[in-house]
Amino acid sequence: MRRINEAHTFFTSFTNTKARKFVQEILKKNYAEAIMVHHPEAHLLEKEDVTDKCQYLVDSVFQRIEEIQASPEELFPLFAQLSRNKQPRDKIWFDEFLQAYQFYKHQRKLNRRYEKIKNYLHGSSYCDIGCGGGDFVAFLKHYHQPFQQVAGIDVMDWRTEAVKEEIGFQMLDFSQPDTFSKVKYDTMSCLAVLHHVGNTDEAQGIFLQNIRKSLSEGGRLIIEEDVILPEDELLRHQEYQEQIQQLKEYQINLSDFLQFDYATQKDCIILIDFLANALAVGVPEMAFPCGFRSIEAWTDILENNGFSISKVKIAGFVPGNFNQSSHVYFVLNKK
Repeated sequence: MRRINEAHTFFTSFTNTKARKFVQEILKKNYAEAIMVHHPEAHLLEKEDVTDKCQYLVDSVFQRIEEIQASPEELFPLFAQLSRNKQPRDKIWFDEFLQAYQFYKHQRKLNRRYEKIKNYLHGSSYCDIGCGGGDFVAFLKHYHQPFQQVAGIDVMDWRTEAVKEEIGFQMLDFSQPDTFSKVKYDTMSCLAVLHHVGNTDEAQGIFLQNIRKSLSEGGRLIIEEDVILPEDELLRHQEYQEQIQQLKEYQINLSDFLQFDYATQKDCIILIDFLANALAVGVPEMAFPCGFRSIEAWTDILENNGFSISKVKIAGFVPGNFNQSSHVYFVLNKK
């Protein structure tokens, strides 16, 4: 039942022509640009050839989705078939993409994420909630010297063999009431996770309360989310306007995104989230409740669940990322 509801959510957004066209075009452009940035032998690649292959990949995906619009129960089987992790892989995938994405995922992405949050890291202990393979936790162990203790938390142990001896780990489901870490951490992060937890105040509130209980006194939480950025809300906050203005100077995707109304922005984010995780990341089995909010809505639920806002940093559609969206970082202190 959950899967069919999620499929209906996806197709509702897919029928929004503006959102669909926007996402289809930025995926083509993002993939081609990311390959030329991150491929270990990018100087040997023909940009036009890479662009053509990316267009074929994305157009093929959208065509095959269009063919099953009347049968939403077929969406996740299709995603499983098209996943980058499917063996054997579908013919849409090509060597340049696979090589560049592998290099990006295991090296460039880790450093890029660290650069975004390193100034907000606090204390001597760290834990990443929804740590997945654990690569970022292991990265911080080696590159952020103040951390003497690093660990991950997830609902399942997805850690790669390479990091199992490197980092601590607890298998905990923070979506369940009163499920929290007995070990307290100075800094915790929740990176592109909360919108997968649920789409209600109650569901996300339970998750946030469990994080709060897992933080040491004076602890800090860093959240990364894909955020709806409606014009009327931005106009109420001078600091957000200033950040947006700086980003628009070099982020064309963000400029185009901001022209959409609230509903279309949300549809764009929903399509990006589904397609990024099901295809390039290759994990179509994850939950997609699509609990996306605006900055003000996130601020309300965060403050209502025991956090004070230290900083809101709008990162936007970050150039060079394979999967771009309206990224925002929230730096929070435990009340």
